[in-house]
Amino acid sequence: MTIVNHESGRAPGGDPAVYVLHDPDERALYVGATQDVARRIREHRSKPWWSDVAGVEIYRTENWETALRLEKECIAQFAPRHNRQSSSLPAVIWTELVSDRYLQFLRKHEAL
Repeated sequence: MTIVNHESGRAPGGDPAVYVLHDPDERALYVGATQDVARRIREHRSKPWWSDVAGVEIYRTENWETALRLEKECIAQFAPRHNRQSSSLPAVIWTELVSDRYLQFLRKHEAL
């Protein structure tokens, strides 16, 4: 499994983050927000679809509100197969909410 932590300078737990579990073709399987990525990954391992997971990308955010907004936007944009919730946020100006790194992530996956 490939793990990409886009904010590797931060501590592994405690910081708000959005994580994307994806298949070998980099299609999103599940998107979540958490303050403990390692715990959430362990919890997902018991899911029947875990064997489809080829990698995880982790995007640390500055605060919990930003993590929740990014999570909702990713769910709306990627329509992950295993998210139960798929409500979309109203249009927001993302440059005020997240760094260029998150915007690049969203643009990269826009075609999926």
